[in-house]
Formats: sequence, structure tokens, C-alpha cells
Amino acid sequence: MAAAAKLTMSVIVDAAIDLADAEGIAALSMRKLADQLGVGAMSLYRHVADKDQLVREMAEEAGRRYPYPIDEPGPWTWRERVNIAVDVDWALYQRHPWMVLAYASPRFTFSDTSMQCLRWLADGLAELGRGEEASIDMALAVWNLINGVALAMVADGLIIAQGIERAVEVPRVDLRERLDNGVEYLCRGFAG
Repeated sequence: MAAAAKLTMSVIVDAAIDLADAEGIAALSMRKLADQLGVGAMSLYRHVADKDQLVREMAEEAGRRYPYPIDEPGPWTWRERVNIAVDVDWALYQRHPWMVLAYASPRFTFSDTSMQCLRWLADGLAELGRGEEASIDMALAVWNLINGVALAMVADGLIIAQGIERAVEVPRVDLRERLDNGVEYLCRGFAG
């Protein structure tokens, strides 16, 4: 892109997501993003206030690309909703590993899209009859489990990016199996 006139928030966010996907969130800077877009760094500030706002916009857009079926007719049981949430979020984290870190921070986690997804999941868990607050707590427990397992998925990449070598080779684990086992454990706890 040569002309700043073509610069929009959408173009900036898409390029930032591509950059974070390729190099990690730590490598994302306004200067590097401007270079990728072929504009001056100051041009970006006409559209985005700072890196925090940029990451919030990136997280919102990435979340929109991996939606829960909020507007699709159900009915889904609470277990089906939990499984859908696991599958959608796991796919999001595999495609955009930097989202694990973005979603680990409350300032990036609770976007409009995220809150709609949380409500959808909690509404399904309300079927268990434990009240609204408990349903939200259970939905957050599902999210925390998925995020925790996903963090293990991206941890090696983060360690390598920091130039830290492991003193001991850690055996690889099947993270999807660990996620499935954790979800089953949570589901038994929710139902019991």
C-alpha cells in the first residue's frame, strides 16, 4: 500500500494480525506495522491511538473470525455448548497463537464479541439450575481451561523467541487430549 489515503482501521488491523501471526505479539510495533503497510508510523496514529488499542482491535477481529453460533437456532445442551466453545477457541488459538496472551489480559479479553460468547456459553450452563452467577463462573472456568492448555501450546515458541534454552527436554504431550480430559472433568463437576 503506497497511499495513506487507503489506510483504514480494517487494513491496519488485518496487517497487524498477519504480523502477529508471523512473528508473535512481542514483535508487533507501530514502526514495523507501518513499514509493512508502506506508510509512515505517524499515519497509523490517525486511526489507532496506541498499541493497546491496536491489540484490542486485533483481538476483537480475531474473535469475530471464530464465532460461537450465537445467532444459529439451537437448541444445544450445555455439554454441546461447552464442546462448541472448546472447538472454536482451540481453532482460534491454533490459528492465532498470540491470542492466548491477548486473552490472558483482562484489558483485551472482554470485548463485545467475547461478552456475547460468554453469555451464550453461560446461558447453556444455566440449564444446570445453579443460578446466573454460577453459570458465568462455569463459563469462565471453561475459558480458563482452554486458555491454560493453549498457553502450554505456545510456551515453547515464546521460550525459543526469548533465546532461552531448556535445561531438560520435556516430553511432548497431546494437548488436545489434555484439553478433552479437562473438559470432561469440568463437565462432571458441573453436572454433579
